[in-house]
Amino acid sequence: MAEKNKYGQEPRDVEGYGQAFVKLEEQKLDWADVLYMITQPEDLRKPHLFPKLPLPLRYI
Repeated sequence: MAEKNKYGQEPRDVEGYGQAFVKLEEQKLDWADVLYMITQPEDLRKPHLFPKLPLPLRYI
C-alpha cells in the first residue's frame, strides 16, 4: 500500500492512484482501485505518477 500511496491522488484531483468517485467521507464505497493519468496533451502530463513510462507512451 505504501508503494501505491506514492502515486496517490491530490485533493480535488482525479489523477493518481485512489478512488476517483468518492465524493464524501461517509460515502459507502463500491471498491475499485484506479490509476488515472492524462497522457495528451503532453503539457498536462504528470510524469511523477508513472516514472517508468513504457517508451511508446513516453514519446507519442
